[in-house]
Amino acid sequence: MLKRIQSALFSVLEKRKFLSDEEMYKYVLMLSVTIVAGSVHIMFSIFFAVTGCQPLAVSHTVGVAIFLLACLMITQGIYDGAGIIVSIMIALSTFSTIFFIGGDNYSIFYLITVLLMLLTVPFSNRIISICGGVLMPLLMVAAHFLDALHTPIYSIGKANETLTVLNILINSFGATTMLSIDKFVRSFVDRFQKQQMQELQDQAYLDPLTGLYNRRYGDAHFENLSIRPQQGSVYMGMADIDDFKLVNDTYGHDAGDATLKLVSHIFQSNTRKTDPVFRWGGEEFLLVIHNVTEEEAFQLFEKIRHKVEETVISHEEDQFRVTITIGMGRLDTNAIPKSLDYCDQKLYEGKHSGKNVVVR
Repeated sequence: MLKRIQSALFSVLEKRKFLSDEEMYKYVLMLSVTIVAGSVHIMFSIFFAVTGCQPLAVSHTVGVAIFLLACLMITQGIYDGAGIIVSIMIALSTFSTIFFIGGDNYSIFYLITVLLMLLTVPFSNRIISICGGVLMPLLMVAAHFLDALHTPIYSIGKANETLTVLNILINSFGATTMLSIDKFVRSFVDRFQKQQMQELQDQAYLDPLTGLYNRRYGDAHFENLSIRPQQGSVYMGMADIDDFKLVNDTYGHDAGDATLKLVSHIFQSNTRKTDPVFRWGGEEFLLVIHNVTEEEAFQLFEKIRHKVEETVISHEEDQFRVTITIGMGRLDTNAIPKSLDYCDQKLYEGKHSGKNVVVR
């Protein structure tokens, strides 16, 4: 459940990733408080409707609509206004509950929760927090006198005991939440920001069309290999789609893109996750296979070449096939450019010897 809530909040924040850290903090904090308050009002509107106190059922339903308005204000960046509305609505709900059914059910505790909220939320205008800090204790005194001097209009019988338990539980949760929410929300925003940074890094290293690693990531990968050489031999295959220009000229560039994506899928589905595949440029790809012998690498590249050859590519009303040529060689981590040049030369040989072949 928590993972689903986090995922939902991440989706909401995705649309507001342009916000500063502090604005994002206010956004998550105020939205969380408002959604919780609105959910509590939904529960109480149902509770009072079932227990026969229609005025409170109606007032809490109206409160839900006002909390929705507050959520809309938050999405527009009107955090102070939304905080004031939420505070006023909870206070009004407290006084209306005491007026209609009395205050022996601890409804007055909600004013303490509001006070904690006003002192926790970082309002842009500190006067709001100061006024709230002064006003809420005065309202508690007023609520106490209202309960003592006023005769309730409705009686909900034994349901008042249930209401007492609910009020104690909700306010205990609310107070605990307000005392710890600052650390929680900042931690949540920090996780979101780190995820965004990771996604940006991934995007910088991924080819947008094929989803393969790009050449920039390839350079970083080889630099890492040169610093920390792998145990066992590493083989590379420089692959190129044969007569790719003819595909574009005959079927159009969309068909060419479909070809690149399908061939990329074949590369990925026939190699291990530990063996990166790069779109090296245009219709050229580089496959890096770890911990294999030369024969094992050759057989793998032959398998991939054969799968590409036998795959029918469908695009709109057209169907066609393509082939690939692969030049392979062993990777020397002490001479990576030379190893890449060797694979490139073997690819060149394959192109001039008839194509659709693996050359080693």
